[in-house]
Amino acid sequence: MANVADDQAPRGPRADAAGETATMDGVLPAPDRSRVLPFPDWERYELLERLGQGGMGEVFRARDRRLGRMVALKFIRDANTARAERFLQEARTQVRVDHPHVCKVFEVGEVGGRPYIAMQLVSGQGLDLAAPAMSLSEKVQVMRDVAAAVHEAHRLGVIHRDLKPSNILVERHEGGRYFPVVVDFGVAFDDAHGHGLTHTGALLGTPAYMAPEQARGDLAHLDRRTDVYSLGATLYELLTGVTPFTAATAAEVVAKVLHEEPPSPRAHAPDLPGDLETLVLKCLHKEPEQRYASARALAEDLGRYLDGEPILARRPSLLDRWRRRARKHRALVAVSALSLASILVLSVLGAHSWLEARRTRAQLATRARLAEQVGQQVKEIEWFLRTAHALPLHDTQREQQLVRERMARIAEKARELDEYGKALTHYALGRGHLAMQEFEQAHAELSRARGLGLDSPELHYALGQALGAKYRQGVEDMRRGGDKAWVAKRKQALEQEYLVPALQSLERSRALELESPHYLEGLIAFYRKDYDAAARAAARATVSAPWMYEARRLAGDVALARAVEQRERGEYDAARSGLEEAATLYTQALEAGRSDASSYEALAQTWLERVDVELDQGRPARDALERTLAATAQAARAAPHRSMSYRQRAYALMRQYKVENNRGAVDALEPILKDWIDSGLRAVARAPNDVYAHDALAIGYYWRGLYEWRHQRDPRPSWNEAIARLERALQLQPDYPWALNDLGLIHFNKGNHLREHGEDPRPAFTEAARYFEQAARADPQYLYAWANQVHVHNAMADFGLGRGLDPEAHVRRSIEAGERSLAINANASPTLGGMAAAELMRAQYLLDAGGDVRPPLERARQQLERALRINPTDGRSHLHVAEAHHLAALQAMRDGGNPAAELEAGREALERAYQGAPGCVDCRVVGARVALAEAEWAGRQGRPSLPLLQRARAEAQRAVDMVPYFEAHQELARVYWRLARALPPGGASTAVASGLEQVERALKLDANLAQAHLIRGGLLLMRARGTEGLATRQEAALQARAAFARAFELNPLLRRRHQELADEVEPLLARLAASRQGLD
Repeated sequence: MANVADDQAPRGPRADAAGETATMDGVLPAPDRSRVLPFPDWERYELLERLGQGGMGEVFRARDRRLGRMVALKFIRDANTARAERFLQEARTQVRVDHPHVCKVFEVGEVGGRPYIAMQLVSGQGLDLAAPAMSLSEKVQVMRDVAAAVHEAHRLGVIHRDLKPSNILVERHEGGRYFPVVVDFGVAFDDAHGHGLTHTGALLGTPAYMAPEQARGDLAHLDRRTDVYSLGATLYELLTGVTPFTAATAAEVVAKVLHEEPPSPRAHAPDLPGDLETLVLKCLHKEPEQRYASARALAEDLGRYLDGEPILARRPSLLDRWRRRARKHRALVAVSALSLASILVLSVLGAHSWLEARRTRAQLATRARLAEQVGQQVKEIEWFLRTAHALPLHDTQREQQLVRERMARIAEKARELDEYGKALTHYALGRGHLAMQEFEQAHAELSRARGLGLDSPELHYALGQALGAKYRQGVEDMRRGGDKAWVAKRKQALEQEYLVPALQSLERSRALELESPHYLEGLIAFYRKDYDAAARAAARATVSAPWMYEARRLAGDVALARAVEQRERGEYDAARSGLEEAATLYTQALEAGRSDASSYEALAQTWLERVDVELDQGRPARDALERTLAATAQAARAAPHRSMSYRQRAYALMRQYKVENNRGAVDALEPILKDWIDSGLRAVARAPNDVYAHDALAIGYYWRGLYEWRHQRDPRPSWNEAIARLERALQLQPDYPWALNDLGLIHFNKGNHLREHGEDPRPAFTEAARYFEQAARADPQYLYAWANQVHVHNAMADFGLGRGLDPEAHVRRSIEAGERSLAINANASPTLGGMAAAELMRAQYLLDAGGDVRPPLERARQQLERALRINPTDGRSHLHVAEAHHLAALQAMRDGGNPAAELEAGREALERAYQGAPGCVDCRVVGARVALAEAEWAGRQGRPSLPLLQRARAEAQRAVDMVPYFEAHQELARVYWRLARALPPGGASTAVASGLEQVERALKLDANLAQAHLIRGGLLLMRARGTEGLATRQEAALQARAAFARAFELNPLLRRRHQELADEVEPLLARLAASRQGLD
């Protein structure tokens, strides 16, 4: 923020926590709320209270009625020309400096004949007031941050010239850290505007903090080192409690600044570290070349001090101290010298004023001709590209190359021009980039033009469009980076960076004579989110300028933005209707601009949103997917050099892959993966710093790894490539929640892959959990970061369950993560399914341990009922329902009850699971288990069990055929074990052999499967009881004993149910041994 008034007036308006307003002289009483506030009916801002006032102006706390934010409004008190010019120069200068520690200027305007500046409202107090409560390291940290901010201003050619503690506001952020904000650029030198009023020789600044060259009025030698001096004077006061020079009058202070050396800081603060004294005195050197060369160099030395490293500054040498003493005795005419300099400047200016007037007239005529020429060139470029876009769909690279060559010639001529000519050149280049929809480059060129002093409505019209486009793309990208709260937080930053200045520039372009003023009105309304007004204005623009297809595209943008917001609120029917409207409008725009890639990209984005709407509701999305892919292909044909269409295509193919995978279309998957990865590679090649292009490509590699795993190929190379891409995305955007989550998914599946190959998956699962937790910390409202914690803890629980370990700890963490997920979205059906799976594992452990399974089963059923109300066709949820009925049936049989109802309900749930997820291999495994339970119940009732066992075998065999992983082989082996017991001896022998073949395959994948060793023991025991040779039977019995022992070692819970069976081995061995002895 800036001054309330001039040097003798209150400074730095702020909303202080104590209800006070700091000034350069201390603290004013609480803001005055008793006086009537001006402009009560002002539609732009609502004035809430007067924060302070002085000789030049007054400052109010106000609410922005359009954007809903709090601002500080600074008004000039009268129409004095010099004050008004200085007031506006303050805004022009400060708005150029974009840094967190520099107060932001939002808007300059006029109301009731009074100019105003709308600025950031800073909650805090002046550094002069905050300093007594700060520690030494906190003071140094604050000045390091301030120096870094001042360096950013210097980089843009802005010298502050009035740095002092009262022009540095300090807030307390989380953790107690002080956050400084530099304010008051009212007397700054801006190389885009010059020294302005200071050419009169007026002494602007504050004497106690002025560098000698500033105190002399030596304007030609003011540079960044002038501010370095002021930073040193400010640090001097912070460390000692006094300014470097004090006197009764300002003139006496100036004399000391010019001719005396500052007292040693340790003369005031004896305990001050020597490094800080050295650092301060270097800043306060009379000769600029002996100071730090830049504010950044000062900031870096302060950082070294804070880090405990040696500083670069050195104490003055003996010769340097001698020169300073000699200089001290020349201080005889300090104040007179300043006055004389002012008189001389005025004399020179008067002598040459008539020459300046003549030169000015000639310069204005030249500038007018140049502006006309540039305007004509801009129109030619824009109409040439519009003509190219109107042609039938074709590659526009040739036309764009011609435009680039034209722009290069324009840039070449700029070398011969003055600064105004250079500004016009940058403006023309910015308009060229804007016409080619290269918004980043357009923004850069237009900002350079503005920095060189160009401030025309035409410039603001172009700048507003470039900024608005960057804002929209930034918001769209953010939507792919995290959940609503994360997006909302970053959206606020985007609004400040792009949206607010876009609106300011568009407002300032209203005076232009445009093809259609309604189009400008529509843009402004659109960015203000007044969608109804924007739609009306776009429709009027279409009527008044039917050749201007951009108006139809704007109408499409409005419909798309409204539909996206409706989808985010869960208003799916309204969103679907809005997306249809947007697609129609974009298609109409394409009728006139058949080779405009941006319109195809907008159409592709619309259909991609439609895909998500359908998938959110579990509806078919193939038609919307095909339309998305068609639009991306057309966009790529129109502009093969742009990355956006390839990135959109990659995201669309990601959704198509999931749709085809869920419906079991295995043959369609590999071509989709190839297209997906190819599109991602093209996107990254065209935009190497596009975070989301890397993300889309990484997910493609991740899914290719899953596909390779499923088809018995090594997935690790693909996953390693995915990890590399995600790590690159995180370099570009640290704490990017989706990249962290995707890294977790890769490590999660690495763990599953290790498990299926007999290796310990727990380190990989732990790494996955770490990434999921990191994603949740980056965005606490990120649904999937919590939901995936559910699944990884379920995997760890399941791994332990297979070894007889109590899964309770992981089940609890799974359910806790699920509750966090549901707090974000109560309708997250996959989370409910995961929590149900955790309860099912708890129930399985209780069943194995002899406990009561009913409480966890009841909780699982409640969660699954909720999940299926949200998504009735979800195959995975129906699978969990079947598992719950299966466990309930087993409990009923063990308790002597009737499981028929549970088994029938389980079969029905499985049928729905098969329909919802045809490619679900786990569904077939559970189908085999349910059929086995039905066979056991049939046998208990005296009914034939063989048909049910044969059905179980068919289900298990289908699972093996789909994905031959350890659990499928193990379940098929279990079915053969049961079949062997039900078949006559001849058939039993074949079943035993088939079962042993399957169990060996399972153990080859994982040698530590307790259930597989148990099944092997059972099959070998049957072989030992069979009719084969005695030696074969005896060997089978010995192997059965070893298999049972290994099973019980791996999972002690198996003893409870199967010890009796294992105990049959020893008597059998004894009988076989006796038989062998009899033969001998």
